Amino acid sequence: SDKIKVAATRPILLCGRAVDVDSGEYSVEVAWVNEDGRIGRQWTPRADVMDGRKLIALATHGAPVCSPTASDLSRFLDWCDSTWAAKLPQRAVSVRLGHIQGGFLRGTGWHPAPVQDGEPLPPPVHLTPPGGYEVLTAAIHERGTWDGWLEAWAVAAKRPVARLAVYTALASALLPWTTDRGCVLDVWGETSIGKTTALNLAASVWAQPRGYVGKWASTMTYRERSAAVLSCLPLLLDDTRQIAPKERELIGQTVYQLADGQGKGRGFVFGAQARAVWCSFTISTGESPLLGTSQDEGARARCLSVEGAPFGDRSEAVTVNRVTDRHYGHLGARFVGALLARGQTAVST
Repeated sequence: SDKIKVAATRPILLCGRAVDVDSGEYSVEVAWVNEDGRIGRQWTPRADVMDGRKLIALATHGAPVCSPTASDLSRFLDWCDSTWAAKLPQRAVSVRLGHIQGGFLRGTGWHPAPVQDGEPLPPPVHLTPPGGYEVLTAAIHERGTWDGWLEAWAVAAKRPVARLAVYTALASALLPWTTDRGCVLDVWGETSIGKTTALNLAASVWAQPRGYVGKWASTMTYRERSAAVLSCLPLLLDDTRQIAPKERELIGQTVYQLADGQGKGRGFVFGAQARAVWCSFTISTGESPLLGTSQDEGARARCLSVEGAPFGDRSEAVTVNRVTDRHYGHLGARFVGALLARGQTAVST
């Protein structure tokens, strides 16, 4: 007993293991007792738990870890992992949405692909979004009713630009089966003609519009990583007036990059970061053409510019906004179910 060391002042242990379906990287769920007696939990890369210098980051979440004992606690958690590996709950996880081997991940909803009689269902895949993208991914769910959403579609079905926005949002889920790149749909025109409403309508195919629609007032890194998390769901960006002046001269490169589905390569001292990739459409709105007077022919070939009012009058836009604020996510769920039921061959033909 004189060899016992105190590694933590409150109970802490591992209670789950996970493997990323794309990268094969392992994570573990660390659980502990907080000062108020409640249980705290945090999924953490296994490599960080095995390194006392990185394990200290759990202290920000309330875990009983401090610098002097972090290395001892790391060794204890390593013992937990090696001793209980076969008994800990196992789960498959992904940092991105969309088509994944065995099904389709839509927010927290998992759509398994059909299997032959007698074959086991593939295990469900759980979303673990990168830090900072929780709001975006949490918006992807269903609310209200299908019949309620159809009230918005009854208005939009009469308007070609609004229909095009919905079709583009749906078609993103088809791209991985049909091609290796998307394009940018640029809806532009004078103010107060329903452009943002059309973007909200497109978002309501998959998600709550307020949480899903992004802004051009963001960095290229944020936009490309958002596209990578969404994977084959559309990236929606509102108001090109917000593009930073220093980025306007690079807008052709931005369009090319978004349509081509690959982020910039980034290196660091010990190697290179994994390149962000995606396969989806981007829908943009603004008061002037996204590419303006750009002579970048490669970008122009990847941008469909549409001028005009998405809706006939303000009352139509108000109706669509009101309905999609309460009813959303149903069309995307039905569309994915139909795709998986028909199978890859049927979709390709």
